[in-house]
Amino acid sequence: RFNRRTSRSRGKLFYRLIQQAVQIVPTPYQQIVKPQDLGPG
Repeated sequence: RFNRRTSRSRGKLFYRLIQQAVQIVPTPYQQIVKPQDLGPG
């Protein structure tokens, strides 16, 4: 990690954001709209 406040290159910050987003497993839209793990009620 690097300090984004003192970082001179904005490109590197953007690249890190993209890299982080790719690492996280994308949640299906259906799972967000109506979660299945919630019980009745």
